[in-house]
Amino acid sequence: MIAYLELPEHTKFYEIRQLANILTTISGRLGTRGRATVKQFTDEKTTLAQFEKIRQKKIKEGYQLRDFPFPFFGAGYGRYFEWAEILVRFVTQPTYEQIEKIIQLAPAPIKPTKEDISGRILHAASEQFVNLYIQATYEGSPFKIEDITPGETIPYTDKTDLYSATPRALDAFEQDIERWLLEVHQFCPIEFVFRREDWEAGGTNLSAWHRISLESIPELLKQWEQDPDTYTQSDKEKNLFKHAVSGIFNFGDVEPDTPSERFIDHIFPDVKLKWLFANDNLSKAIAYYQQHKENEGILKACKEVLENLIEEKNYAKVNQLTEQVLDTIMEDYHFITSKVGKILYAALKVNNQELIDHLIQRLSNQESAQLSPGFHTFSGDCISCDVMNNIGGFAFTLHASNYIEAQRMYEIALDIQPPQPCTKRLEMFCNALWVLQNDNTGLPVNYELNEKFLAKCLPYGPQNPAIFFNAACLYVEMNELDKATECVQQAIDHQYNNIKSMKDQIQTLSMFAEFRAYPPLKAILKI
Repeated sequence: MIAYLELPEHTKFYEIRQLANILTTISGRLGTRGRATVKQFTDEKTTLAQFEKIRQKKIKEGYQLRDFPFPFFGAGYGRYFEWAEILVRFVTQPTYEQIEKIIQLAPAPIKPTKEDISGRILHAASEQFVNLYIQATYEGSPFKIEDITPGETIPYTDKTDLYSATPRALDAFEQDIERWLLEVHQFCPIEFVFRREDWEAGGTNLSAWHRISLESIPELLKQWEQDPDTYTQSDKEKNLFKHAVSGIFNFGDVEPDTPSERFIDHIFPDVKLKWLFANDNLSKAIAYYQQHKENEGILKACKEVLENLIEEKNYAKVNQLTEQVLDTIMEDYHFITSKVGKILYAALKVNNQELIDHLIQRLSNQESAQLSPGFHTFSGDCISCDVMNNIGGFAFTLHASNYIEAQRMYEIALDIQPPQPCTKRLEMFCNALWVLQNDNTGLPVNYELNEKFLAKCLPYGPQNPAIFFNAACLYVEMNELDKATECVQQAIDHQYNNIKSMKDQIQTLSMFAEFRAYPPLKAILKI
């Protein structure tokens, strides 16, 4: 229970909070956090009696009970970095005339347009660098806003940066927001208001209105769960509603399993999915994914779960999740393909060759249509080529830390069989040959692995002639100078765009000492 009182002529406030047998009083000047005193009593009945005693005493002293006619989550003295936004949900959808009036009364820095109202929700947001607009609106500026360029300083104080507003202007903006909302509520009743805290600017000095609003969450949730409008919103309105409710739940520490299953399934399927994963309900999580896979948030949540596990280096759980997905979902597992490089690396780290082989088999010979209806690859190539490049891209990141692991990842990528040759993003085949070279890595020449990689990569040489030069380097290290010479010729024939660099390296690098004296090569390069 909370009671909030103000002494307007002295700009003071007094707040009384009761929770079980704990009584907290907070007092101070308006706009400050005040000072808190906490007392504990023997039982709740005694605490409530003391609560009422203090409330009556303050009323006799001239304090006035402040009425908060609707919940305002995030109410208080806000500070902003670049943007300001407020979400307002009305009890019923505003009429055309009401919308006109709502816009007319709105504070200038966040004045909405008709397009900012979707169903019952208004999204009032500022332009970028909102502090500039706040300052110009409430204290004035000698410049027109459109004439100010980044880097200039507005001379309303000696040391105020362009993107700052004075405390007076910010307080005036806050009062204007509350004035606007209260006036609107008179002709178009408000169900709730939500404003997020901008932590980049230091957050919001949350007021009693916010704290009292938190007590309304259970009743609001009950309303939302029973309201038919909740389940018939347009996509735009639903996304705004989800954004607001998510913030409200965050303010109120509402657990994901608190709302009804119907409400969660409709508004927050992604949150539930993450919760199932976090609680090791993998089979339920996969089943839930299949049930809601058309929801974009679900796919995003799956990717985030995998990404978090990988970032935490929880390789065993990544393996467990991947195995569960492959065993359950069959063809519909494209959220895995976007992280396949990291997933295979996780399998590599725990020596899970069975999973590696399983993924190679499942990801081979995959056309787009086979994976999931309507799914499009990143590169425009087939699925198999896309995942090969994904794995190759991850392998490339290992060049700086572990050449052996990089070689192993390239080998996995090359073991995947595309239904037809890849045509896009062929850098992987060049990089795979580079990382095998003793001159680059210092690792011993691996003849067997070299031959395997060369057989897989050389067919792509005509489309990416750099492959021929890297192949020539490998053949030189294998002392197969005829094949090295043939690769140099192929690079020239296919118009390798770094022929001059290739010639310079052959003529100067020590690894080519024997090769550059080889007569067939000298004839080709005319050296």
